Parts: sequence; structure tokens; C-alpha cells
Amino acid sequence: MRVLAGDLASEELPMIAAQALAEGLDGPSLRELAELSRGEYREARELLDQVVDELGLPKLPDEDQAVWEVVVSYARRLVSGVIAPVDGAHAIAAYGGF
Repeated sequence: MRVLAGDLASEELPMIAAQALAEGLDGPSLRELAELSRGEYREARELLDQVVDELGLPKLPDEDQAVWEVVVSYARRLVSGVIAPVDGAHAIAAYGGF
């Protein structure tokens, strides 16, 4: 979600894929993604869709839905007191373009 919402750079996907492999997930596209260099961010983003399909994960949302889900996540943490109000407000404003 964070990649789609612009909160996490596609360059981070190979490391995330390597962590997923270490935790027991596996698949040809996941292995390929883990082997990419940080400079191959376009390929990484394309492989992410293949990984989702191969692992039978729910389809990725479009960018607007991803932003909405990240904002809702911040709102929940703000209301539950996990993050300070000012930090939550700044995070939400950054996604909402306010």
C-alpha cells in the first residue's frame, strides 16, 4: 500500500521481497524481485503485481484507494493514541494535499 500511495519508494521493494523470502514466502517473481538492484525500481514495481498474483494475494488497489487506506491507518493510530495528534495531522495532511 505504501508504495502505491507514494510513501515507500519502489527502490525498497527488493529488500522487502528478500525479507518475505526469509519469512517463508516464495515464488519465481518474488525471488526475481529480491535479486533486483535498488536502481531497477521500474522493474520492481512491475514485478510487484506479478508477486501478488503468484502468491494469491488480494489485488492491489489503485493509487487513490491506496492513499485513502494509508490516511485511514494514520487516523486510527491518531485516535487510539499511538501517535501524537500533531504528528497524525501532519501525516494525514501530507497525503490529502491540504
